[in-house]
Amino acid sequence: VSAAGMGLTALQIAGGVGSVASHLLRRGRGDGRRRGDFQTLTDAAIAAMRRFNIESIRRNREYAGSICEHPDGRLIYTIPNEADGSIGDNDSSTPCPCPTGTTRVGTYHTHAAYDPRYDSEIFSRADRINANNRSLATGNSVPSFVATPTGRIRRFDPAMIRDSTRERVTTLRRRTPIP
Repeated sequence: VSAAGMGLTALQIAGGVGSVASHLLRRGRGDGRRRGDFQTLTDAAIAAMRRFNIESIRRNREYAGSICEHPDGRLIYTIPNEADGSIGDNDSSTPCPCPTGTTRVGTYHTHAAYDPRYDSEIFSRADRINANNRSLATGNSVPSFVATPTGRIRRFDPAMIRDSTRERVTTLRRRTPIP
């Protein structure tokens, strides 16, 4: 679905009044925190990032959300948090929590628009450390996914070693069409 197909105005697309999340809430599409029922973690991650990467690039802001599992095995993704600029120049975002009654089984985030100061096509050192530390804190190693400015989607499987960048990164989509 394109931004225009979602009914966003030119001002919303440009990052003015409103955001994707507030637009979805106004339109009454669910509770604004979760979308879809997916069979696999990868399907949920790709759907979330395809949905929010275009807005992330247009607004040049990172977005981060969670992939959550219902007790019956259905998977959903949350509407992402937007970076608040509180982490210096990096503009990092923090994944939002899962709804009550679900369990976080993955996280996803976007890398916003191209910036020559960063290699936005890979997981940053901070991305890898945060994923490892988050997995240690919960006692559950959950993969992290990233969507890049060129539409690549990558998966990081944490090693669960504090402050480590140890990783296993898989490229899921070399270039995902951006709607």
